Amino acid sequence: MSFKRRHNRRAGSTLVEILVAMVILAVGIMTVVRLFPVGFGIITGAENRTVATKLAQKGAEQWKTMAASLPSAIVPIDDNGDILSNQLSGPPFEGVVEDGNSFYRGNVLNYRNVLEEKVKVPSGSYFSTGSGEVYGSRYTLFFSPVDIIRDGNTLINFFVKSGELSYVVGDHNGRVPSLKSNQYAIDYVSDADADVFYMAFPKSDVRRTYYVTYSYRTQDKLDTDVNYPVHVGVNDGGTWLEIKMPNGALSFEEGTQVCQMAFREINGNWSDDPYEFIVADDLLGIVAFNPAAQGMTALIDYEIKDPRIIREDFVPDGNEDDETLTVNLSLKFLLDAGEPNDFEDGTPTDNPDEPTFEGLIRNDYTQAVSRGNMIISDSVMAVDLETGYRLVIDNSWIDYKAGIIYLPREVTLTDWETSDTQTVETAGRNIRFYYRADGDWTVQMQKAPSVFYCDYGNRNGSEDLDYRHYAVTTTPSSLCSLPATTSSQFPWTTPTTTVRTWNIRLWARAPRLTKTPTTATISTSICAATTKAM
Repeated sequence: MSFKRRHNRRAGSTLVEILVAMVILAVGIMTVVRLFPVGFGIITGAENRTVATKLAQKGAEQWKTMAASLPSAIVPIDDNGDILSNQLSGPPFEGVVEDGNSFYRGNVLNYRNVLEEKVKVPSGSYFSTGSGEVYGSRYTLFFSPVDIIRDGNTLINFFVKSGELSYVVGDHNGRVPSLKSNQYAIDYVSDADADVFYMAFPKSDVRRTYYVTYSYRTQDKLDTDVNYPVHVGVNDGGTWLEIKMPNGALSFEEGTQVCQMAFREINGNWSDDPYEFIVADDLLGIVAFNPAAQGMTALIDYEIKDPRIIREDFVPDGNEDDETLTVNLSLKFLLDAGEPNDFEDGTPTDNPDEPTFEGLIRNDYTQAVSRGNMIISDSVMAVDLETGYRLVIDNSWIDYKAGIIYLPREVTLTDWETSDTQTVETAGRNIRFYYRADGDWTVQMQKAPSVFYCDYGNRNGSEDLDYRHYAVTTTPSSLCSLPATTSSQFPWTTPTTTVRTWNIRLWARAPRLTKTPTTATISTSICAATTKAM
């Protein structure tokens, strides 16, 4: 009897013991399960940083092959085209921001203004673009698509000007010296308290614009007027023109001026005037110059359309037995615009202006996506760089999740202007792909100005420095440079390297993948030169 009771006590567990064991097991399982999202997040973050580094490094390597064309500066702008001199790159990070009935692009999307990308005009040739065949000296801008805004027929956000012109000193009370087409004359006016100076330019059959940068003195400081426009009519060439300095100016700082001539956009045939250009293809960023300008230096200011549009070049290749040629894009999870006839079936986004992705390029980025606001409704756009023609891509060729495009052995090219088509072999062709990816991936670049101008004065913090000025707190006897022992102030564009290098910052990031954008920043020195302060 006693044996049986002892056996029963060992035979099983009570209900309480079972419940305790279940609770312990559940807590353990929940702890392990909670580790999975953290682990996946770490893996995803590492993968995104790898991709971002790859994109930024690719941009840096491309600039190293184009060092001679490095712009004077790349700066952020608002949607009105005004430069944001004191903007920080974050945090906080802002993508598209809703502002009443309109939208604006924040600090992760607005490094779009390229200033003075340098070109040595090549020889002329015939070449094809999406707008047809062109004869001229072809140059392809580093960034594209390009944002082109016109007031009627006049470009208002795309400027081309010459390199620095040579000059002779003259007397405005006498005759204008004999001038070549790349020269001007100047009279500094040595009278005390003179708030004007005089310039003269060569005679011309067309109206011209010159941009003059110079330093001047006021009662208590030295300042600089940058890119002051001087418009010279047909009848004004060969005569002295009075140039009024800003209010408070007392005298001109002799020898500080830089004068450049504007190139003119034309719509017809080239003339004998070498200072002519056309925007041959704003999508590819192709500019054609008058072939008479061969060997001349041109500086181009332009705005990037949308830094979220990723641009990559590929030359598809494969074995003869392959039915398709594979293009592996750098990013996965491409945005899909859906069917052209269904405007709201694209990939959902969390951008306030874009509930669903409905195409690559729109006309007005301050307004929400709409059918009438779209310029390019395609998900992925491909352009043959040899002809400038567009590849007709079937949606079934694209693996959006994997970021892969499967091209057939032969593709159809379309002339945008005439809609003519031709069928060509795919292998060996240089093709540029444009696309957007989930998370609003961007590749952007920042570069401090090549020249900083002195803005001398007693600064009390109420007067902000713009992106190309610096201040010193000692009284200079002439044009300021930056003494090593002098107290100074710089805006956000302070050069981070010193002697004989241009330093640029490129970053690739996906601001909408996480609360803190996945970012990779590449800082690199591009070419041997000296960053000047004037």
